[in-house]
Amino acid sequence: MVEIGPKMNALLWLPIAVIIIIIAFNFLPYLVSSFGEYSYFAYIAVALTIFFSIYLFYKKWRGEA
Repeated sequence: MVEIGPKMNALLWLPIAVIIIIIAFNFLPYLVSSFGEYSYFAYIAVALTIFFSIYLFYKKWRGEA
């Protein structure tokens, strides 16, 4: 089996991270409308999704994940 380095592993993760971020942004209006007066929970959820997608990409790039 062929070993791939951390940079290639990170680049393979990049499209998945981008798709996750796009889905999070697309669901933001629905989340805001469903939470009503507590819509800040929707913004926090989307922000955390984006943060962890980028963070996981960074960790994979460094070879730590």
